[in-house]
Amino acid sequence: MKQRYYKYITYVFIFQLFFKINLSAQSFEQFSDCENPFKICKLGTYKFDMKDGFGAIQDIRYPLDCADVSFKETNSKWIAFTSISDGVLTFTIYPDHQEDDIDFIIFKNDHHDCQKLIPIRCMTAGKNIGEKVDQSGNCLGEMGLSVRSVEEFERSGCDINSQMFLKMLKVQKGVEYLLLVNNFDSEEGFSITFEGDIVPEKNENCECKAIPIDIIALYPNPTIDRVNVDYVSKTGKPVRFELVDIDGKEINQWTEQAKLGQNTFLFHTESLTAGTYILMLKQDDFITTKQFIKK
Repeated sequence: MKQRYYKYITYVFIFQLFFKINLSAQSFEQFSDCENPFKICKLGTYKFDMKDGFGAIQDIRYPLDCADVSFKETNSKWIAFTSISDGVLTFTIYPDHQEDDIDFIIFKNDHHDCQKLIPIRCMTAGKNIGEKVDQSGNCLGEMGLSVRSVEEFERSGCDINSQMFLKMLKVQKGVEYLLLVNNFDSEEGFSITFEGDIVPEKNENCECKAIPIDIIALYPNPTIDRVNVDYVSKTGKPVRFELVDIDGKEINQWTEQAKLGQNTFLFHTESLTAGTYILMLKQDDFITTKQFIKK
């Protein structure tokens, strides 16, 4: 009787262990294929692991304009977004392991077909072949889209001109975009923070960690002589304001001490020429942006 009991307990333990292992694997088996991307529902920070390799299929196995050799998925995540309005999007990718060679590509998915994707941003800069670590630190660490950058592509390898940030994306209303993030070196994951003034379509499967600073209103827009900025700070730390034109050229910058909660800031625009501008608010490693028009 005692032997049967121990045998029963052993079977239960094995079943539970098997169930847990498969449940764990299932939780990681997501978003590694173009056909099953993670869809963001709002701007903010998202965390991904790389436990699935390239998923069920290797979606990208052909030469790309931005790569010197054929691009090949190894450990990848696919992220999709569609905005209900035109706007500007930037993002920053923070690798869990700073020495990993991580690349990203942004596609337009006009045909809603993973075999007909159109690459519009491509970052494949990284370690030079044969070199274990980029000693300059030029091609490691954070990367993404920036209002300061003018390049749409950075090719494979690392040189003195590699910046790891590409030109911001002018998002078109109703168009689906796909972001592929690929880690060539390991299964270590990454965090990504999206900023800008687009309004992503809502979906049911979206979890987002709120960033510590957020612009909730910018008015009047369009403006003639002044702009009011209402923003929320969750830390009460100093905020750096940067004003740039639509091409990423810096116009002005200043810093103010934010209070915890909602803040209002006023700046004058009489000296600006007519056109489109972007206001960036930086707090710690987070950035939030808004676009406005000067008449």
